[in-house]
Amino acid sequence: THTQDAVSVHIAEETEGVKRAFGGLKFARGEPFKEEHWTAMFKKLGMPKGLRMETATVGNFLAVVDAVAAQTAWLKDLHSRAQGEVTIREALQDLKAWNDTAEFKLMEHVSTASGGRKTWLIREWKELFTQVGDNQSLLSSLKDSPYFKPFADQAAVYEANFAVIDECGQKLNQIQRKWVYLEPVLSRGALPSEAARFRRVDDDFRAVMGKVGTDPRVSTLADASTFPGLPDALATMLDQLDRCQRALSDFLEERRSRFPRFYFIGDDDLLEILGQAQNAAVIQSHLKKLYQGVHRVEFADGPRGKTIVAMVSAAGEVVTLGEPVAVTDDVTTWLARFSEEMVRTLTRMLADATRSATPWTAKLAALPSQVHCLSECVLFTEAAEAALAAGGGKALADLRAKQAAALAAYTSEDFPKDALLSLKVKALVLDVIHNIDVCDQLISKDVKDAGSWLWQKQLRFYMER
Repeated sequence: THTQDAVSVHIAEETEGVKRAFGGLKFARGEPFKEEHWTAMFKKLGMPKGLRMETATVGNFLAVVDAVAAQTAWLKDLHSRAQGEVTIREALQDLKAWNDTAEFKLMEHVSTASGGRKTWLIREWKELFTQVGDNQSLLSSLKDSPYFKPFADQAAVYEANFAVIDECGQKLNQIQRKWVYLEPVLSRGALPSEAARFRRVDDDFRAVMGKVGTDPRVSTLADASTFPGLPDALATMLDQLDRCQRALSDFLEERRSRFPRFYFIGDDDLLEILGQAQNAAVIQSHLKKLYQGVHRVEFADGPRGKTIVAMVSAAGEVVTLGEPVAVTDDVTTWLARFSEEMVRTLTRMLADATRSATPWTAKLAALPSQVHCLSECVLFTEAAEAALAAGGGKALADLRAKQAAALAAYTSEDFPKDALLSLKVKALVLDVIHNIDVCDQLISKDVKDAGSWLWQKQLRFYMER
């Protein structure tokens, strides 16, 4: 019985010791532990030298339960440190995987200005910069961890790589955008003063993109053996392209000052016109932006190349130019001649229309709506002022009767089903209705003088004979 009591006491003491150590033992299970954590714990608990995680048993821990109980706080901290290091280690593994495998998404650019020359270009830049930014943010958050120190050297390598990738990527993106914008223009010799400068940048840029095409991994930007001195080289390229772009902007501004209608269109459209001044398709696509009433033009082959012989409105009205305008390489010169000839042609048509005794139906078919309506407005102004000079009254009543008769003729004429002719008649009808209203106002107020405010406030049209 005495022996049983001694055993019971011993077991109770041992059990009590295990209970005291239980808080520490649960942190010594070692799920997140690496070799260095096990070694540090064995040493701290006073376990036998040479003990390894692979050979440790429960008995080893039971033999040092007092030390485990005393070092509970230390074991908790070791467990937290191991867990924190696992998180850092996994994050660094993810960064390593991205660094080793991330690739640029490429597309092949075919230059029409350089005889079909092909150049690799990078696409989806936004996604790339987002990934680099996320990696840098992750590294920054890892550095705030109290358990980061053992990984500082490894993280510094990735931090330096991502900084170079970000810097070079941003510059390369800007260079690519400027190169794509300038290459079609400067390769054609549109700006001879900048040709040599752009050619050097073009060669350097294509050399860089050639290497990227051969090895599209993003991390190669930070590889000094593949791209020695890349940040400085890209900075130089960007500076040279900026100079080219400023020179081009000055060139375009000079062209706009010579032909102000160029202010109606953007740089890309203007560059296309300047670079392809004799391309009929380009001319057709941009003239409508330069001239509100010109939807397209008609060409003919002249002795020195193409000439513009007529202009066509969006409604299909065709106005034949009095003199054809030759299309030359100097786009500002031939556009200026086109503008001048347009004015001369319309002026001559208007003068002929106001003097012509041709029946209105024939004039309607032969003249564009703008000219026909304007000629009728000029004739009405002359007739109204003549009626006022004659004392108003009966003369104005006769003028109103003529306008009413014209309105009846316009609305009763049986025209063929012609959309263009219908538009012309509608425009005339609106003008005649306005003219009748003006006559009614003058008659109701018994106006007898062309200097009267009631007449002067009207919209009047005059033609210098």
